[in-house]
Amino acid sequence: MHSYLQSRGHNIQLLNLPATRYPRKRLLSRPDIVKTIIAGKIRLERTELLKNKIRLKLAGEILRNEIDLFIPNVILCENIFAGHVAIDTVGDSVPVITDVHSIVSAEYEGDTFRKIIKEQADYLKQVEDLVFRCSSKVIAVSHLMKTYIAEKHGVNNARLYVIPNGSDIREQTAQYRDPLRVIYGGAFAYYENIDSYLDLAKRNERYAFYLAGDGPLRKHVFRRIRDERINLHYLGYLKYSDSIAEFANMNVGVMPAVETLNIRMTYPVKVFDYLSCGLPVITPDFGEWSKVVAKTRCGLVTRTSNAEEFYECLRSLDRCTWQEMSSNGLRLIREEFNWNSLLRKLDEIVDPFR
Repeated sequence: MHSYLQSRGHNIQLLNLPATRYPRKRLLSRPDIVKTIIAGKIRLERTELLKNKIRLKLAGEILRNEIDLFIPNVILCENIFAGHVAIDTVGDSVPVITDVHSIVSAEYEGDTFRKIIKEQADYLKQVEDLVFRCSSKVIAVSHLMKTYIAEKHGVNNARLYVIPNGSDIREQTAQYRDPLRVIYGGAFAYYENIDSYLDLAKRNERYAFYLAGDGPLRKHVFRRIRDERINLHYLGYLKYSDSIAEFANMNVGVMPAVETLNIRMTYPVKVFDYLSCGLPVITPDFGEWSKVVAKTRCGLVTRTSNAEEFYECLRSLDRCTWQEMSSNGLRLIREEFNWNSLLRKLDEIVDPFR
């Protein structure tokens, strides 16, 4: 988005809130922060809620400093937290556009690897409601998400837009190999259902399996690999450009998932990064992205995120089928799901604020 808007002549100031973290010692040297912590502990506030309050305060200070220097016509926020910070900081003095890739309350409540705290879930729902109601415009990543926001939060359709995820057109793309090289590259998080990929690699009889990424389930993933002696190659946590280079050396990209409300509304970037490198995709039939894969025949769609179904898909990929699906995926990115085409919608969304 940043590069696209610059190419359209907009003057953009980029602010990466997660990168502007305060060291703990510096935080504890601020009397206002210490006072907030002590007051929260006295009121028996849960630690997560207290952290939310402090993060909002600090992020708001950073944003306010940037606004005073830059004086924007509009603030474009990526996801719910940034939208919350902007709305809390500027009120209605500067229009806020929020780009939503995840319904964070649904993502939180669907996590089977952690204890769900009701107060935190309620807080996330309140924040979402505030962001959806108070943003001048909201960009959803799928049509299903747009419908959910409109119905759940009473947002007028005139303020809602859809821009799905995509990828870039690549110079280097995959070539057929036998045995096939199969990869999962992405977050080690519950919603990815990485266990079904590990089950597939464990089931292996003839394919070469690769894994790239990191995340909160790292210990769980590597414990399984060690204890169950799963034969796969770990490529590490890679920069984006390095991930793309590795994908181009593979043959099949697997996109497992947990079937939750939030997953059904998402549009996983990795699916389109796989396709952009010429990899047929294997993915369960859980969301709009899987309908795209099935319709354009650039991969194989399973009923569930299950190792046996994934394995049957691999067995069906002979050279002819692989080449057809690889070509279809490259064509899909070239003609429709490339960022340059997808982001043209931003002109309609942002230009009125010039």
